[in-house]
Amino acid sequence: MQWTLGHRGGPRIEPSSPMPARKRRPTMKRRLRKGGTPDRGATVVEFALLLPVLLLMVFGIIDFGRALNAQVTITQAAREGARLDALNQPNVVTRTKAAATGLSASVTVAEVTTCPPGSGPTANADVRVTY
Repeated sequence: MQWTLGHRGGPRIEPSSPMPARKRRPTMKRRLRKGGTPDRGATVVEFALLLPVLLLMVFGIIDFGRALNAQVTITQAAREGARLDALNQPNVVTRTKAAATGLSASVTVAEVTTCPPGSGPTANADVRVTY
C-alpha cells in the first residue's frame, strides 16, 4: 500500500492491487409454472371477491344519478307549469308534461290550482307533478 496526500491535505490510501471481486451468493430459484407467477391464483380469488362490491358501487352511483336527474326534471316541469298558470296561459297540463323531457310517459300532472284572473303578485299557482 502506498500513502499519499489527499486533495484536502489528509492521508489517502491507494491500493497497490485491485480489490478482489465479491462472491455472489447463490439465489434461490423458484419453479415457475408456464402461466406466470405463483401468486396468480391468489390474485384471481381476490379479484373475484371484490368484483361484486365494485360493481354494486358503480351501478349504485349510476342509479343515484338517474334518480337525481328525474327529480330535477320533475321539479323543473312543475315550476314551468306554475309559471304558465300564473301567466294565465292555456294548456297548462299538456305543456307541463311536455316540459318533463327525457322521462317516460308515466309523468302525470295530478293537481293544478289556478290563480284567479287579475290576481296580484301574492297569489299562488300550485302544480303537482308525479312520476
